[in-house]
Amino acid sequence: MNDRIVAILDDARAQIVANIQAEGITASGRTEKSFMIEEYSGGVRLVSRGKNIAPVHTLEVGRAGGNVPKNFTQIIKQWIINKGISYPSLPYKRQPSERWQPKYTPEERGLLKLAAAIAWGKIKPFGTDRHINPRNDIYSPVVNDAVAKLRKLFLLEVKKIIKTN
Repeated sequence: MNDRIVAILDDARAQIVANIQAEGITASGRTEKSFMIEEYSGGVRLVSRGKNIAPVHTLEVGRAGGNVPKNFTQIIKQWIINKGISYPSLPYKRQPSERWQPKYTPEERGLLKLAAAIAWGKIKPFGTDRHINPRNDIYSPVVNDAVAKLRKLFLLEVKKIIKTN
């Protein structure tokens, strides 16, 4: 029976990953790679574990506005890079000299300006677009379907046990 449970969970994992990719939610790919089937004392389960991955529920409900991590601009900067979002170069008006050298390249300035605008002007006060317009089609139907299949499997096993006794 464990093999059938693992097959149901592996199918659910594959469907969730396919939904994430089909909807263009992928940025770094860490969330998709974080899904795994693990054995524990009570049986087998589908989990999402890893370092620096967003909670799975944010795939459908996004992130609410409010408190943000200290390095939020850097997180958004990396997200922009991962998503391949274009941004304009932001050249300095002042010319470099012996007394002054720019801290960032014009490209870095453009990226930082966009990241800060998204982080502090949009997400912190209002939340992500997915929070504003939540959805329930990334993992919810897949999990519900897997639970139904597992219930059916367990009922069949219980009936088999009752029949043999």
